[in-house]
Parts: sequence; C-alpha cells; structure tokens
Amino acid sequence: LYNSISRVNSAIALLNSCDDSFAMKQQRLAEMKFLRAYAHFLLKRLYKNIPFVIDPNLSYDEYNALSNRTYTNDKGWQLIIDDLMEAYNTLPATQADKGRPTKAAAAAFLSKVYLYKAYHQDDANSNQVTSIDEADLQKVIEFTNSALYADYGLEDDMHNNFRPEEQYENGKESLWA
Repeated sequence: LYNSISRVNSAIALLNSCDDSFAMKQQRLAEMKFLRAYAHFLLKRLYKNIPFVIDPNLSYDEYNALSNRTYTNDKGWQLIIDDLMEAYNTLPATQADKGRPTKAAAAAFLSKVYLYKAYHQDDANSNQVTSIDEADLQKVIEFTNSALYADYGLEDDMHNNFRPEEQYENGKESLWA
C-alpha cells in the first residue's frame, strides 16, 4: 500500500508541476487524492496508528523518518477525510473512462470513513468502543443521502437495487419483500 501511496504522490507532484492550462489538472489531482485516501484508509483500518505520507515531495530519508505517532487517531481520520472531500468537491458525477472515481464514489467512501471515525476505541488495553461521536454519524447520513446517487438509477427502496434484472423487469415479486 505504501508503494501505491508513493506512486500516487509522484503523480500529485507531477500534476502540481503542470501549469493550469492542463484542463484536467484539478480532476486528476482529485482522483489521485481519492486513491491516496483509499490506501491510507486500508492501512489505518488494519493498524490504527500509521505513518501518513501526504507530502508528495518527501526525500528518501524523510520518508524513512516518518512516525506512526505523528497524528492522533482523529487527526489521522481527518487526513483521509480531507483528501476525500477534495475528491468529492472536484470529481464529476460521471466519468467517460470506467474505473475512475466519481462524486458518488467519494460520497460513499466518505460515509464509510466517517462511520469508522465515529466509533472511538481509546481503551488501549481492550480496544473496546469508548464513545460514539454523534457529529460523525450525522456526516454518515449526509453522505448517504439518496439524492447524491440519483444519476446512477438507484431506487430509494434499496433492496430493489439488488434484485435480478429479469425478475425486476417482469414485475415478479421480490424474494426480499
């Protein structure tokens, strides 16, 4: 994952060196930050305290000197959220190329990150949940608002989104009803 982050940071540094006449610069930067947030999220979910590589211009020695205690748990989640918010605010609703992140993908990912951030596990001995942040849970609701996903043909009745297509088209009853 750190190799991925390194490659993403190299792309960010290259994009930052481009002049603003490159029409897709901001969108490509947002895509890279989405990918960096994804890698940091996977690492944070597994290890909790991780070194965050957010400076695209780190030297080899600086990279090796990073500490996994530089950021508190909440600040670590916030770094991931900051990258995702930039992606959310910049990415288009649809992409011409399959596999590129969209605004809805960033919103869905933001809801997942806020959900993890909301449950504080501050007891070092047991890793039990010690508190739940209501404001973070409100952000989960905000980023799962069905209006954000309207361009994707999803229905408000979520179980209908997972019905087999032929069953849905023929008007047969759902197995889930």
